[in-house]
Amino acid sequence: MGIQQAALESLNKRGQKFIIRIKQDLKAAGKSASGSLITKTQGSTKIVGSSVVFEAKAPAHWDFVDKGRKKGSMPPVKPLKTWIKRKGLKLNAFAVAMSIKMNGIAATHIYSNAIEDLKKDVGMAGIGEAISKEIRTIKTNK
Repeated sequence: MGIQQAALESLNKRGQKFIIRIKQDLKAAGKSASGSLITKTQGSTKIVGSSVVFEAKAPAHWDFVDKGRKKGSMPPVKPLKTWIKRKGLKLNAFAVAMSIKMNGIAATHIYSNAIEDLKKDVGMAGIGEAISKEIRTIKTNK
């Protein structure tokens, strides 16, 4: 196995653990109202040129769940209408938006904490053995 393939497999393994962690943390924090963050948060690993890249994708509102929303700015009403309808709630979307404007939404840091942990975890684990094998192959081929 080449170094790049080992890096791909190692990063993919850690990246998928990252996605699982986010989904578990979202459920634990009660941030699964519509379910879209949990079902649509996904990741994939690929080789781009000489680099190995893990790409995570999530619905746009992940940022508000992660960082919260400061009071003072009015959120868009249309997504709130959709969420209220999907949940079968008897709420006025404009009133919900006004409440968010007045009170804000607390940050969860679910994504940012998971990203920091992923950065620490990636390191060279799983790649060292491939490098060692690659060096032995180079030595024996000369």
